[in-house]
Amino acid sequence: MGFLKKFLGNVTDDFKEKLEEVQRVKHCPNCDNTIPQEADICPYCGSRCINNGKKCPNCNYTIPQEADICPYCAYILKDETNEK
Repeated sequence: MGFLKKFLGNVTDDFKEKLEEVQRVKHCPNCDNTIPQEADICPYCGSRCINNGKKCPNCNYTIPQEADICPYCAYILKDETNEK
């Protein structure tokens, strides 16, 4: 019984350590590489890591939700609700 408690204790500690490690990272919205949670710019592709952004239909970069023009490729975004 002592072996089982020790084994489960080690597994639990390992799980907690891995969980903390995972919570300190996020995925780049453009290249999907794992980057530090506090990163504003992806070290792999150089894109800004914007939460709640949208994808530019021309270059596929994530841009601010309120953007009218893509800051990467200068594509003019049309308001789809006003097109109809």
